[in-house]
Amino acid sequence: MARADITSQSIDLQSDNGAVLFSLIQGEQLAYQITLDWLLSVASFDFEAVVMEADNNGTGELPSVAKTGGVNTTLTVVKPVSSGNWNATTAYDYGVIVSRTIFGVLTSFQKKSYGVSINSTTPESDSVNWELYVNNKIILQFPSSLSSTYATQPTPNLPVFGFFELAISETGNAFNRTWKPMRGAIQFNYSPTKLV
Repeated sequence: MARADITSQSIDLQSDNGAVLFSLIQGEQLAYQITLDWLLSVASFDFEAVVMEADNNGTGELPSVAKTGGVNTTLTVVKPVSSGNWNATTAYDYGVIVSRTIFGVLTSFQKKSYGVSINSTTPESDSVNWELYVNNKIILQFPSSLSSTYATQPTPNLPVFGFFELAISETGNAFNRTWKPMRGAIQFNYSPTKLV
C-alpha cells in the first residue's frame, strides 16, 4: 500500500467550525449563554475568557494583529450552580437547578420551569414544574466599559475590534487538559449614548 508524503496534510485531526464574531455597540452590557455540547457538566472545569485590543488603525477593517501594549480584559464567566440535591420540603424558585441523586449516583439535573412551590412530586415526574437540564452551559458577561479605553475609538461609519478567546481547563487530574473551543473577534460600533 502506498503511503502519503509526510508533508501532505489531508486530514485535520483537530478542527473547529470557524471563528466567531460578536458585534457590540460600544457601551452595551450583555450576557451570552454558551452551550458546550461536548460536556455533560461544567462543574469540574475552569473557564477563562479574554478580550485583547486589536491594532485598530481607523480604517474600520479587522486588523491582523493585537495592539502592542493594548488593553487586555478578562471577562466574567458564570457557571450556573446547582442548589444541591432536590428536597421534597423545600420551596424552589423559577430557574433554580437541582441535582437528582438516587442511591448516591447523580442521575440528572432538573431546572424549575414554573412558579415557586413546595411539591413532594419528584422533578422527573412533574413536567409542569420541572424540566430536564443539562449542566453544560456557561454565561459570558461583556461589561459596558469594554473598548472604552482603546487607543482608537469607533466613528459613525468605522468600528474598532478586539480579539476574543474562551479556554476550558480540567481540574483535579494528574494531567489537566485545556481546550480553546471558541475564539474570534469583537466588533465595537459607534454609540451616541456612550458619548453624551
